[in-house]
Amino acid sequence: MREQNSNETEKPVHIAYCFASNDSYIHNVVEYIKEGIEKGEHVLLVENKKCLALIQAKLHAIFTDQQLQRLHAEDNFDFYFSNQTFDPGRILGQFHKSTELYVNQGVRTWGHVEWGTADNAQHVGVYEKRLSERLSCQPITAVCAYNEDRVLPDLKKVLHETHDYVMTDADWKNHAL
Repeated sequence: MREQNSNETEKPVHIAYCFASNDSYIHNVVEYIKEGIEKGEHVLLVENKKCLALIQAKLHAIFTDQQLQRLHAEDNFDFYFSNQTFDPGRILGQFHKSTELYVNQGVRTWGHVEWGTADNAQHVGVYEKRLSERLSCQPITAVCAYNEDRVLPDLKKVLHETHDYVMTDADWKNHAL
């Protein structure tokens, strides 16, 4: 996708990843984190507990505890639903709070976006639009990951409108971040 050039300022990249295979998903998030840590970046991972355990087990086989200090994991339920609703303004505030210390050092994010109801799905679109606006002025590579089975046509349209790239499992294999 792009190669980092130490002579240029990192440009923001906003990626929607619609996955169909859980195995591919775990592999891709581990590779994304691995690449970030190897570049010396901090990585914010917003993930559910089940996937987080699998991801951390794979990362512990690759990195030392000191290297893993660059990984900052947050439970996606707490991140997206701390007030029992998907509130875009609150979530953007949480995103800013979780990344602001690392922006100047290099940071990438991976958020596994999940929601409970159709009403919340509408809020996801609002969140993505506002996040895209915020990312336009920050040097952050941000992946918003969605289970393909849960992405309805209206949301898919919003994802295409608000992301630099919309990728699937097959697309992911052909690009490096």
